[in-house]
Amino acid sequence: MDSSSDLHRHLRRYKLDSLLLGIGDITRKMMANNQSIKIIDIVRSEGLFQRKKSIYLSAFHLSDLAYHAIQATNDFGKKQPSFDDIVKLSNEYIKYDTYKSDGEFEELQENEVLIKIVVGHSQKQFPYQEIYRIANEFNRQTEIIQEIPRKINLEFHFDNICKQYTGLSLSDFRAILFILYAYNSSSSDLTAIILDKPINHIHPAFTSANINRIIQYYSASYNEYRKSEFAESHFHIKPIVATSNNRLIVPDAFMLANKMADGPLWVLRDHFRNKNSQDFVNRFGLLFEKYIENMFASLLENKQYSRISESKKKKRADWFIYTTKYRIIVELKSSIAGMSIKTLYPDIANIKKYINRLFQGVLQLDETEKAYSDIHHQTIKLLVHYETLFISDGVLRPYIIAQKREKLNSTNNIFFCDIGEFEWFISVMSKSEYEAKLIIENKIETQHDSKEGIEFSQIIPRISKTGNIYNNQILDHWGKHLPGLQRPFVERYDN
Repeated sequence: MDSSSDLHRHLRRYKLDSLLLGIGDITRKMMANNQSIKIIDIVRSEGLFQRKKSIYLSAFHLSDLAYHAIQATNDFGKKQPSFDDIVKLSNEYIKYDTYKSDGEFEELQENEVLIKIVVGHSQKQFPYQEIYRIANEFNRQTEIIQEIPRKINLEFHFDNICKQYTGLSLSDFRAILFILYAYNSSSSDLTAIILDKPINHIHPAFTSANINRIIQYYSASYNEYRKSEFAESHFHIKPIVATSNNRLIVPDAFMLANKMADGPLWVLRDHFRNKNSQDFVNRFGLLFEKYIENMFASLLENKQYSRISESKKKKRADWFIYTTKYRIIVELKSSIAGMSIKTLYPDIANIKKYINRLFQGVLQLDETEKAYSDIHHQTIKLLVHYETLFISDGVLRPYIIAQKREKLNSTNNIFFCDIGEFEWFISVMSKSEYEAKLIIENKIETQHDSKEGIEFSQIIPRISKTGNIYNNQILDHWGKHLPGLQRPFVERYDN
């Protein structure tokens, strides 16, 4: 049996701060190279042939290993770990994880097991594999919570809230997060960042005081990690570990890099959550709608989209999009998954709580189709959710439709996509209505067949060479904010 006590027994042999530093150095290399680190090639004979299988270290396993190390050991009088020691410990963690997974799915229904696996992996594992999403999310969030409020002179002063917690405006806060990423690229130890010479000529916020203020803001003691209700996901909240001997170590470089994208958003969310207020949820939803409207105005002709009138009796969807052949009804859901499901084994009750917000969107799409007949177009219903779920059409859509089947007028041609996929699809449509038509036809043909990749992110590159124009070219806050510091992040769809 490989329980947590067995894993912790192995971890107790090592000095904790050195172990965290070693893990951090490995994750830094993974991020810099945008790939896992190969440990060994195993050659096996199969009849007359030999097959080679490569074994790799996984960044998200290493992150969890760091959390368990904090639980198991301390900084005093232990062995200094080598790279090989960390490889062996990672193997012990995988044994423990295999044991743990057996118990995680007991007493769950078959469809619940699938949902738990999909959401867990999409929120935990996939962000490590697609770091270009950091740049995408940076562009999106900068536009929604910084640029749009400024352009419409929003009375809701997000800048003031950010200053209250960090001492910096949203823009300066993001700049400091970039410089922390740059420092972390060269060292996992941020204990003593001392500027040999001023660098505020690069950006006015780049002072020692500001940099160290944000390091402290994102630091947590061993005790805080040990007591956190979010367990290993606490690295999402505080990616810098304050050790017992006053070192400041980043064990998971990916978690710190993610702060460049979502750091300001979580400052704002936490502010309103602590006040038990829905103000931010409501405000973010309105800003998200404005974001979509701006995207349509940037990419489409006026005749290609229109706002759906609100009803006092029934909740309806948000937008119509038109092609020559199709009418796409679009419902937007701006809900962002909470920290409780950003783990490999999220609680099924928390997942259902999040999915329930998507249930309502499907009903709104159905109600809108019923209220607005259209004999000239074939109707497609599209639920666009802000959160990246990676396989929302293949798994979440059939689960949700099955729950609401009796309440729906029609279950045909209902599709889900995340905001990144939607940006991408609208970008393709702006260049070629013909390619957009082929994408929709592929969705219709494969909606009941999961043998082939049926997500928008899988279908679009099979049909079009156009990338996410809106995010990567029209917005491109990432490229403009601090040119040069972003180079290690490879944009996947930058055409």
